[in-house]
Amino acid sequence: MSAERCPRCGEPLPSGANFCPNCGAPVAVPAASERRTVSVVFVDMANSTQLAASLDPERFREVITAFHGMVTEEAAWLGGVAEGFIGDAVLVVFGIPLGRDDDAIRGPHLRPPAPRCPWCRRPGRSSPPAIRP
Repeated sequence: MSAERCPRCGEPLPSGANFCPNCGAPVAVPAASERRTVSVVFVDMANSTQLAASLDPERFREVITAFHGMVTEEAAWLGGVAEGFIGDAVLVVFGIPLGRDDDAIRGPHLRPPAPRCPWCRRPGRSSPPAIRP
């Protein structure tokens, strides 16, 4: 046991502990090794609520999964990383793991090619769902 004590409950802490074994409080927060500027783009499928109302839930899930995949692929091609999926949207970050001088201008170029979208290939569908970067 080390001489360190938990700041919350005061119990002794084992050496190298990140959390108190008594109360579970975090006791060691790793310091950030590098500070960097990133650009974040939130890509949202326009009119997805109307689309969801017109499709079976399973089919809508397929469309959203395909959309997420297309945005992730296009983001990677432009040097971005898809960090999160929120409903019909994708959170894309430019500048991680490597920063570039032009990260801030890469986001507006994020446009998934519509012909790969399964909804876009549906017979009778005249236009693809739009995205809002």
